[in-house]
Amino acid sequence: MRKFRIVPVILLAAVLVSGCGSNPYKEGMEQLEAGNYKKAGASFKQSVEKGKHTADAYRGLGMALWEQKDYEGARDALADSVKEGGKKNGTICNLLGSCELELKNYDDAVKYYKEALTDDKNSKELMQEIEYNLIVSYEGAQNWDKARENLEKYIKKYPDDKKAVKEQQFLETR
Repeated sequence: MRKFRIVPVILLAAVLVSGCGSNPYKEGMEQLEAGNYKKAGASFKQSVEKGKHTADAYRGLGMALWEQKDYEGARDALADSVKEGGKKNGTICNLLGSCELELKNYDDAVKYYKEALTDDKNSKELMQEIEYNLIVSYEGAQNWDKARENLEKYIKKYPDDKKAVKEQQFLETR
């Protein structure tokens, strides 16, 4: 009788040691939340390789790579998330735009930020961030008229934003 009680324990231990019972996506999320971005990225890659939670794993990988300042990798992973059926919402478009902004691909950044603005589920804070990022992207593309036009609307909407006042001073010299 004792032999049969030990068998399940041995099987459970074997599963845990071999990793068959592991969930790399869940592990990636835990690592991401804990700020262990390299470990999170490795777990998300493993999840993609296993074909588990692919769209979500690519999104998690994109976030982990963003935190590591690998903007090209983050952009590619986020785009793969969308290709795999992940939602292309305001948050994802903002992240894609921010990757393009960091990579100095200003026209692509503008495209993503404009798309992000169309999501009616964006929070007020996210909308403000997107609107500001759009202005900076126009500046990077040296589209001074669009930058000024958007900044004027932005300041009316968010008059207490000190960054916007600095942008206004910068644009006055252009």
